[in-house]
Amino acid sequence: MKKLIWGGTAQTDETLLATLCGNISPGPVIAPANIVTVRFQSTGSVGSGFSASFTNRCGANFTASTGRIMSPNYPYNYDSNLNCEYLIDTSSQLLVILQFETFDVEGYSPCSHDSLKIYSGTRASGNLVATLCGSANPRPISSYGPVLLAFKTDKKKTKTGFMVNYHLASCGGTFHASSGSISSPTYSRAEYNDINCTYLIVVGKNRIVKLKFNEFDLETSPACTSIYVAVHDGSNTLAPLLGQFCGSKLPPVLRSTDSSIFLVFKINTFFTYGGWRASYTETLGSNQGCGGFLTNATGTFSSPDINLDGKYENNLDCLWYIFVPLNKIVNMTFTTFLLEDPSEGICTSDYVSIYDGENINSPLVGTYCGSQLPPPFVSSNNFLTVRFISGYSIELAGFKATYIANDLLCGGTINATNTPQMIKSPGYPDDYPPLTRCHWIIDAPAQEQIRVTVQEFNLPASPDCTADYLEIEDWPVIKNGTDSNGQLLGRICGEVVPDPIYPNFHALSLHFKSDITTGRNGFEITWTSSPNGCGGTLFGSSGSFYSPNYPATYSNNTDCEWIIVAPIGHIITINFIFFNIDDPGDCIKNYLRLYDGPDSNSPPIGPYCGVESNIAPFTSTSYHVFVKFHAEYAVKPSGFRIKWTS
Repeated sequence: MKKLIWGGTAQTDETLLATLCGNISPGPVIAPANIVTVRFQSTGSVGSGFSASFTNRCGANFTASTGRIMSPNYPYNYDSNLNCEYLIDTSSQLLVILQFETFDVEGYSPCSHDSLKIYSGTRASGNLVATLCGSANPRPISSYGPVLLAFKTDKKKTKTGFMVNYHLASCGGTFHASSGSISSPTYSRAEYNDINCTYLIVVGKNRIVKLKFNEFDLETSPACTSIYVAVHDGSNTLAPLLGQFCGSKLPPVLRSTDSSIFLVFKINTFFTYGGWRASYTETLGSNQGCGGFLTNATGTFSSPDINLDGKYENNLDCLWYIFVPLNKIVNMTFTTFLLEDPSEGICTSDYVSIYDGENINSPLVGTYCGSQLPPPFVSSNNFLTVRFISGYSIELAGFKATYIANDLLCGGTINATNTPQMIKSPGYPDDYPPLTRCHWIIDAPAQEQIRVTVQEFNLPASPDCTADYLEIEDWPVIKNGTDSNGQLLGRICGEVVPDPIYPNFHALSLHFKSDITTGRNGFEITWTSSPNGCGGTLFGSSGSFYSPNYPATYSNNTDCEWIIVAPIGHIITINFIFFNIDDPGDCIKNYLRLYDGPDSNSPPIGPYCGVESNIAPFTSTSYHVFVKFHAEYAVKPSGFRIKWTS
């Protein structure tokens, strides 16, 4: 007995199309797939055998998750006057991705001879996605299923046609599990165009969604508008936006405020990057006692126990942000503490971490677990962050903590005005205590100039002021007159009262430190700010400064004084880049004058006024130059710009 079996692509997945024997030629056998298996069996009797020919069918339906479509007669030339339709029949929730291996169809744009048209839908009257012809291999094409490929030829010239692979990928969906993962339709250098996938994640009641991106690789677009993942805190796009992301940087871990979160993956152009993957899990949020912002002057918080069984929940990541008023510090104390014991001295599963600042990037104070109460802690400023992590197995009684806002011993942030204000070392006029650390920030309105005057000063003298000292630092932002960045204006000690200090920006910081030896009565400092917006001490080997409001005209009754300080051993060269000071010519009411030294008692050079386009450079004899600008009025547009090098 002899028989011939025509089937599918593999023995486990083949569909029997026909069983043939005898000596009568059968009719054609049509396979719905583009791969056919032919199996021949012989039982021992003798026959003349068989021969068969194969041709590509003109049109077919495809329902498998992957497949290959070829034009009739491929790889030989297709016939004239064809009208073939290939339907990839799948649901609208799946994305059909077409990738062409070869393509050679007679014609050129607008493809009026032969063409392959791709439609979204089951009919050629649906939404036209692409019209293809020519010999260039098309880029990958993606569209929501079902997808129809319509191949038409005229009676003229023919070519070898095409071979295209397709595969289906999920695009969005609704997810109800307590944990899981979601991703873009494909990853690993995928190619898409014009897609819009939405993902709705819904977890249990009284739980929130914690979403973490594990991989993220999208093209960067302006304001993330062409290609992006948008995450909404709720069940649709009307919910508040938690973030809209593109590029290759991993988005932060996101948490919903309720039991659902909604993602939109949108592409408005052709896209060739890898895509993204994210995992989610249900957990507790601030509404359930897991973290939150604590802004009262005193408060209490504890590990969450939502089912009231006396034990904290598993799989938690809670963040408490404690924020008390400015110039206060946070004093925190644990009253109860029972977490999982450390493993080999390390807290690996359940633990509490404390950070001295406004987030988990601040300095880590310590990480605690087990049953021993952590020591009380006092923050260095008005922020404190506490993080609680619990694992997947052990549940214990957890912890309870209280905090209270206390006054700073010294230091703080102070706003400067034109009214003189004062700071003193701790205990002044009595001796300050040993091991004191104080940090002040003095901040004036933008475009104003601070003047710091030391009234009394009495610290122990030491080489290079390494024991007790007052350190004055310019704010780390570049301002008119200097190219410094966080320039140290001075570290002082001893008993000599320093000269007034003009920082290069509208803010500066003061650091006071004392060691363990006996202290002195310290210091008393006053400061003011003014709106002149000019003057100051200019440090560095080079820099520039200019008149107030430059390139616009300075105001009437302007007085500015600059002190240029180059490295010791250097000399300074002044170059006039632009100079126009409105004056009748006598340089009495309006002028600029240089002094070859640190103050106005040094030898003067100038004065300069009027319109000058060729002022000779000035070179000092030391590493100091004092500059004074005086202007009582300006009728015509006026101003100047000066550079120095050393």
